[in-house]
Amino acid sequence: MWRSQEQLTLPDRKVTNFIWAIIVLAFSMTLVYSVWVLGNGVTAELKKEVLYATRSDTMLTIVTTVVGFLAGLLAPSPVGKRGS
Repeated sequence: MWRSQEQLTLPDRKVTNFIWAIIVLAFSMTLVYSVWVLGNGVTAELKKEVLYATRSDTMLTIVTTVVGFLAGLLAPSPVGKRGS
């Protein structure tokens, strides 16, 4: 078994903040797009051969999942310091 004695160093604060910004931006864009698709599908005019414009249950699942993820970022860490 091959083992390397060298380890990667921890990223600095600038890199960590950039990665978090990318994650939050991606989930925020997903939330906005999902809400737009859900709203557009509900208000879309249906044709005879189309049963539904948007699967609202699927889009609502995406919206609630993304909102839960973003809310989880704001929650205090359960392993963090007590009293802060």
